[in-house]
Amino acid sequence: MISDWEYLGRARNGEEEAWRLLFERHYGALVRMSALIIGSIDTAKDIAQEAFTCLLHDRNEHHGGSFRAYVSTIAFRLALKEKARVRRIGQSGHPESADDSYSPLHSVMQREEQRHLVRVIHMLPDQYRETIVLRFYGELSYEEMAETLGVPVGTVKSRIFYAVKECRKLMKKRGML
Repeated sequence: MISDWEYLGRARNGEEEAWRLLFERHYGALVRMSALIIGSIDTAKDIAQEAFTCLLHDRNEHHGGSFRAYVSTIAFRLALKEKARVRRIGQSGHPESADDSYSPLHSVMQREEQRHLVRVIHMLPDQYRETIVLRFYGELSYEEMAETLGVPVGTVKSRIFYAVKECRKLMKKRGML
């Protein structure tokens, strides 16, 4: 089986199929993670695409770690940078939900639940919010999260525990549980 690192090498050499495969594997998770950080699906899509562009231009060899953690770290940092930029210029936005065409009622209910959950996540302290976003929206493993955040795996596990506990508390307080 060919690794994502090998596909990246092929993509850098102009192999479009390798690039497409990497994009399909990782784009959705990068968009979800970035959307929770920045609060906009459209901006999150731009950030995910920019992360892939950074991969093309980065000529360093990174075969020692997880490709998913590497590309997620790029998108994570780009999203934080964009969030800071937006904050500096005084703009703010609310997260948009992805379109789910299962049924109109299901779609409305799902968007409403997602909106409430995103509000609760945004109420968390930064270290908990970042951990929740990376784990559940970025779909990173504990090891990949530790690599991305530059903290030990035990710290990641602890933050997830307390973040989930705090989310439950906030959701109960808001009548969501």
